[in-house]
Amino acid sequence: MSIKANDLGKFYVGATSPCVWPNGTPEPQAVEATEPEQPVAAPAEPEPVRKPRRAPVDDEDFAQTNWTDGGASF
Repeated sequence: MSIKANDLGKFYVGATSPCVWPNGTPEPQAVEATEPEQPVAAPAEPEPVRKPRRAPVDDEDFAQTNWTDGGASF
């Protein structure tokens, strides 16, 4: 691993090897620390109850609508 800084003060970290352990294998303490004893799963949330949809209402009679105003009057 290498750390470099440019003239503007920004740091750059470079890694030349994917291996981070000294001998190329993880130490036994590191392996034990990363493995949890028992996996814990969160309880599933129940699905919310869906409300029934209201039937569509067609209040406006489009045959009687005056479209000469550009449809601006409601």
